[in-house]
Amino acid sequence: MSIQDKTFKNRDGYKNNYGGNKKDYKPSWKEVARKEKEWANKTSDEMAIKVGKNMKDFIDYLDVQTKFEMYSASNALLILNQMPSATYLREYSKWKNDGYEVSKPEEKVIIIKKEITTKEDGTYGTFYNAKRLYDVSSTNAPALEIKDLPDKQTIIKSLLNSSKFKVDVVDSIDNNRLALYNSDQNIMQIVRGQDADSKIQDLVMEIAKIDFKVNEDGIDKTENEKRKFKSTCVSYMFCKKFNIDFPKDKFAELPNYLPETSKEIKAELEKIKDTYITTVDRMYSAIDRERNSKSKEQVR
Repeated sequence: MSIQDKTFKNRDGYKNNYGGNKKDYKPSWKEVARKEKEWANKTSDEMAIKVGKNMKDFIDYLDVQTKFEMYSASNALLILNQMPSATYLREYSKWKNDGYEVSKPEEKVIIIKKEITTKEDGTYGTFYNAKRLYDVSSTNAPALEIKDLPDKQTIIKSLLNSSKFKVDVVDSIDNNRLALYNSDQNIMQIVRGQDADSKIQDLVMEIAKIDFKVNEDGIDKTENEKRKFKSTCVSYMFCKKFNIDFPKDKFAELPNYLPETSKEIKAELEKIKDTYITTVDRMYSAIDRERNSKSKEQVR
C-alpha cells in the first residue's frame, strides 16, 4: 500500500472512511484529495473561531505562526490542529529525493497549497490543493539546526536603524516604559541602560504601532485598542523568534472586539503575521547595511 493510500487520521479523529462497509472499495487519489481539501477548509475555519475565543489557544497559534512565518494563517491553524510541535515540514517526495525516509507516514500534516496552472488558451489560473507534509521528527533526517541569532544589543541597534524616525536616548519615560514613539515629532524615545529583553519588547511594540497606525486621527477607541493588541502580538512573535523573554501577562484577556467570523479572524491574523515579518526583515536589512558599511571601511 502506498503512502498516499493509507488512511488519513488526525488528532481530532477525522479519517477517510469513503467505502462504508465495502471492504474492496478503494477511493481514487482525486477523491482522497478532494475530501482532504474539504476537511482542511472546514478545520481551518473551526480553528480560527477557536483561537478567537480563547487566549491560550490564541497564543498557541502565535507560537506556530512564528515557526512557520511563510505559511498563511489558515495553514498555521491547520498545523496547530494537527502537529503544533512541528518544526520543519516538507512533502514526502522532497524528503525522499534528499535521501531520507519518512519513518512515521501516519503523522502527516495536511495544508492547503496555492498552485498555478496553464490553461488551454495559454493563460494562467490559480487553484488550491490539499498537500500532505511530514515533519522532520517523522523522518530519519537530522534535527533542524538553529541558525545563529543576533545578540540583543545588535537587535536593539538594528531596530532603531530600521525605520525612518529620529532616536532620542532618555533617562526615563512615563509609566516605566522603555520605548515610546512620538508621532508628532517622528521621534522614538529609548531609555538608556535597563533590561535588554524588556527594552526590545517595548521597542518592537512601538514600531508595530507605527505600522498599524495606532492613535491615527479619526479612528474610534475600539479600533485603536484592536490595533494596540495586534502590536502586542507582533512583539510577542518577534521575541519568541529571537529567544527574548516576553511575559505572557503582558497580554490582557483576548479582547471581545475581535471579529466573529472565521474569514475576518484569518484576515486579522494575516495582518499580524505580515507586520511581524516586515519588522524582522527591516531589522536584518539594517544589520546587512551595517555589515556592508564596515566592510567598505576595512577596504579603504
